Amino acid sequence: MKILLWLLLAAQPVCAQWTDDFNDGDLSNGPVWTQNHGSFIINAQGALQSASQNANQTFFITTPSSQATGEWRFTVRLNLATSGANYADVFLMAADAQLSNTSTTGYFVRIGGTEDAISLFRKDTGSVVRIIQGTNGSVQTNVTYEISV
Repeated sequence: MKILLWLLLAAQPVCAQWTDDFNDGDLSNGPVWTQNHGSFIINAQGALQSASQNANQTFFITTPSSQATGEWRFTVRLNLATSGANYADVFLMAADAQLSNTSTTGYFVRIGGTEDAISLFRKDTGSVVRIIQGTNGSVQTNVTYEISV
């Protein structure tokens, strides 16, 4: 199964920290998450999980923010073998909530890909630039990664 997952996580524009651990089971309040295809659920363990079973599908979930600086921390576990067409992109910030648009710009962490690495990228209109290259071969199936940027 080929899946491309885009998820936008960002800090709210307030002085305090902003977090969502999804334990409340609610994607529509505090904060409001918008998704395409209804492809996400909160599982019995209170974690955000993709619900898509379709091969070759791009899907994402986003929440708005005007904050452009901060620290982003998240946990990811992929129950799939990554490849050049099978990986997860976690956007830290983007200029548009429609993450699959070629004109959307932003910064994201890619987990997997051809090199099976965790790397930081900048997305410009029509191009993607790797900023930090992770260790090749470091992404494994069913392993939990705690990522901090």
